[in-house]
Amino acid sequence: MKRPLALRLLLLIQGLLFLFHLLILFKVIPYDSVWGGNLISDKTLFLYESISLLITGLFIFLLLTCGQYLKLHISHKMMRFNLRIFLFLNIINTVANLLADTTVEKMFAIITILNAALLWSLIKRLQTWKDEFKLLGNRQLF
Repeated sequence: MKRPLALRLLLLIQGLLFLFHLLILFKVIPYDSVWGGNLISDKTLFLYESISLLITGLFIFLLLTCGQYLKLHISHKMMRFNLRIFLFLNIINTVANLLADTTVEKMFAIITILNAALLWSLIKRLQTWKDEFKLLGNRQLF
């Protein structure tokens, strides 16, 4: 079964975002241009980037589970609830990025609004996708 394009695009974007945060953490990318310029020490860099990597990792895990790349049994309602949480986080992050002082942060608003749109599409597609799996006899999707 072909997985929804929104899911595949979200996995690609989140994988690249995870790599981006790793590059910041290891100081390949200067950290003065992210987090609204609020990172003033290596300690805050480690804290902020660790939280970012954790949240991005959880989102990737959720997407992998949603797409059945990982064979975990999560109820359909729980999957939609978790995806809605990440939709809400992306909307908040978009607003924060638009209000940031740095150009890099403002550019990331494009990515976060794209994430939100793709998540919205995926949440809407989830019910149809579940029904298609039932027709195929696979009752272990959600």
